[in-house]
Amino acid sequence: MIKLTNILQEFEIPSDVWVDYDLKKVDNDGMDIIWDMYKTSYLKQGMDLSANSASEMQSKYKAVRLKDVDDDKVPDEFIIYKPTKFGNKIALLATNGKPEAKRDLVKQTIKLTKTAGWFIEASLKMEEILSAAGAPVVRDEKKIIDILGNDKEPNFVGDGYYTRTLSKVNKRITKRIYGRPR
Repeated sequence: MIKLTNILQEFEIPSDVWVDYDLKKVDNDGMDIIWDMYKTSYLKQGMDLSANSASEMQSKYKAVRLKDVDDDKVPDEFIIYKPTKFGNKIALLATNGKPEAKRDLVKQTIKLTKTAGWFIEASLKMEEILSAAGAPVVRDEKKIIDILGNDKEPNFVGDGYYTRTLSKVNKRITKRIYGRPR
């Protein structure tokens, strides 16, 4: 993993390595690439967006991991995460649709959920993938409430699963926390 701290004039990253980057320092071209991957991936899966624009995404989240899988120096996949008192919460992840990027993103997400201080509140396809991969599950209801906050009003349904209202849309969705939060 490489950590970039300088603002790049052209949004280029090294190939075949995950790069940590301060999301607030990503230039407009870079945010357009990330936003397009996010919007396309989430809408294709029938998922709701948690930001309405690239600038809202940039103001809402702190850090991003990027990877180029095809040697063109342009990100093909990303993981946006938020540092919390429980560790790094994986908030959003997406690819540009390339099969090698999809495989790599799944592999990296599973690896992170097995790493101390990383976790994800998963639903739908990612929840199925993590469950099948044997990723660690947070089942302690008190811990889940601590992580989510009472305002999310989780309704527990057993084995670490719960429903909660999404903040951007008025609907409940079933989720489960995978990983090793502190």
